[in-house]
Amino acid sequence: MDTEQTCLVAFPGVVALDVDGVFNHIKGFLDVNFLEAGREAGLSTGPIETYIRDIEAGVVRFIGGVRDIARAMWPGALELQIELFVQCFREQEELNPYPPRREALEALDILCLCGVRVFLVSSNETFFLLRRIQLIGINPRSITGFSTRECGYAKPHPGVLNSIYEHLKVRPGGVKICYAGDWHDDHQLARNANALYGASAVEFFAVNNGFIPPEAFVREGLPRDRIFQDLLAVVKSW
Repeated sequence: MDTEQTCLVAFPGVVALDVDGVFNHIKGFLDVNFLEAGREAGLSTGPIETYIRDIEAGVVRFIGGVRDIARAMWPGALELQIELFVQCFREQEELNPYPPRREALEALDILCLCGVRVFLVSSNETFFLLRRIQLIGINPRSITGFSTRECGYAKPHPGVLNSIYEHLKVRPGGVKICYAGDWHDDHQLARNANALYGASAVEFFAVNNGFIPPEAFVREGLPRDRIFQDLLAVVKSW
């Protein structure tokens, strides 16, 4: 894209972006990391295999971060086992990292060069998020702000967006946010925010991560023209 001409486009003023699945390829990596972490933590891998099959079939059973999903997959596990799984999962992610999606990095460059205020929204802790984006070549200084697990809320709670509103010094829902994500809890977050702050508070755009079929988002009520192959396609649609 010609950046000079592109910046003449009336881009959204505030954009929120999920990270995993939007900026990273997760198909063939997330599933492997889950299984290896389960084995290392001494937990049954059956629930993981079922979870992966459900995702690929567009069935939503668990939402939230890794710790939340682990508790749901093994409801009888001790908290110590859950924490061990999370630790093993983080270590496995280091050994088997998620490759960057180059088109997403190009899209981010365009948004930043055009002066769009870009926020990254993640269920990960800040330390892990910063390390992950730096590994794929994103300079944290190019990002306006971050909403991470330390914000006190987890997706799909609309409070996840509070740090964005606070940074912009507006009341919750006081500015429209265009939000691109790849997971069910991203879409549900947008819907929850719209229910709480008004129907136009958050406009959601789904990015195909290779796992979740587009039809799953359609069943959740998302129009087909809001489902895109990658983040660059989302930016071009603006």
